[in-house]
Amino acid sequence: LREAILAATRPEVSNRLPDVAAFLAELDKAMTPQADETTDPLDAGPGAVLDDRFELVSRLGAGSTAVGLLVKDGPSDDAPQRVLKVALDDSAGRRLDDEAESLRRLTSPRIVKIIEGPLVVGGRRALLLASAGRETLATHLGNRERLPLDLLERWGTDLLEAVVTLGEAGISHRDIKPATPGGRGDRSKEVTGS
Repeated sequence: LREAILAATRPEVSNRLPDVAAFLAELDKAMTPQADETTDPLDAGPGAVLDDRFELVSRLGAGSTAVGLLVKDGPSDDAPQRVLKVALDDSAGRRLDDEAESLRRLTSPRIVKIIEGPLVVGGRRALLLASAGRETLATHLGNRERLPLDLLERWGTDLLEAVVTLGEAGISHRDIKPATPGGRGDRSKEVTGS
């Protein structure tokens, strides 16, 4: 990118790129990843393609272990949207390995489903999860609108069912908070967590 700008702004006009089209071609060349270049998912922006498979839609959030990325799993427009949970470092990657093992043992509509993983994306450990929705319980509670009592009761029941499922499987969840669970569909639907 630096070379393209320098070539377009050389002090001697005769040494500059011949026209805007040549400059744009140089910019395209500078912005196109090389075949051996790997995009770090933690640095990628919307539209980035990770490992020739996942198109990054948006960043969902970050925790102490990983960053959640909403991705399209495949090149087609109707490819399913999934959550790519990407480890922050090697230690976090080992925790994701443990999480994958735990998620495989669980079958509950209240707990997010693992699709694939652990896998390596852009040199980082990751899990591919079903999407539980863009909004979290914290989002709904933060809107400061009055929520119907029956909806709050339903969400509480959903969360307790998830905790019971985890307990029956011998799994202790260390991070249950309003920002963790996601809601599927509209507000009348269930709450699921990751």
